[in-house]
Amino acid sequence: MINCIVIEDEQQHREYLKETIKNNFKDVAITGEAKSVIEGIQLVNNSAFDIMFLDVRMPPHTGFDVLKSVTRRDFEVVFTTSYDEYALEAIKFSALDFLMKPYSVDDLKITFAKFRQKENHFLTTHKIDNLLHNINPVNQKKRIGLSDKNGIEFYEIDNIVYCQSDNAYTTVFFDNKKQVVTSKPIKDYEKELSNFPFYRIHNSFLINLNKVKKYIRGDGGQVKLADDITLDVARNKKEGFLQRLSEI
Repeated sequence: MINCIVIEDEQQHREYLKETIKNNFKDVAITGEAKSVIEGIQLVNNSAFDIMFLDVRMPPHTGFDVLKSVTRRDFEVVFTTSYDEYALEAIKFSALDFLMKPYSVDDLKITFAKFRQKENHFLTTHKIDNLLHNINPVNQKKRIGLSDKNGIEFYEIDNIVYCQSDNAYTTVFFDNKKQVVTSKPIKDYEKELSNFPFYRIHNSFLINLNKVKKYIRGDGGQVKLADDITLDVARNKKEGFLQRLSEI
């Protein structure tokens, strides 16, 4: 049995989640609920469960305040949220799961399937630590979680030089010459890093504009990055690239 709690300030969403799980998932149960951050903290610290469904916005607080305050993190977190660019960015960078409201039975099926497939639930603590790091305005250097064959590690975004596509996989190159092969397509990183100084200069390359040392003119041209790495710029990407580069 997968035991869940829900921390959500809107009753209609709590009732929807409870009824949907009750009617569609025989091996899942909602064992506790809270309608505020304060109640949520008490619920977490006094309950045994596997998954927390956590609303991001609970004025005057946020779901992040629950995670900052609890004394244990031996559970999976699934954020439930309406569109909030900043919150979703932080959640994605921490490799945590989320459901966009309004979510469906099929969305929940995917969530529970992910839970059943995971082998290392203990990694959640590190994911939450990274999330809290990224939402803290004091921390200027944001970090992103990258999954490889060994698990998930967290890296400072500023240290990425470029990403290279290999069909459904992406290799991320760092300025210490470290490489990480991830099982996500480059288009996902292009989207996730869109609010940072990254630009996709070619179908195969997404680069950190802060690492550009030189642009070499040509049909599309080339860029020279840190460590004298030289990459081609696609002809149809040239104009947009030079515009973005001028804004850095």
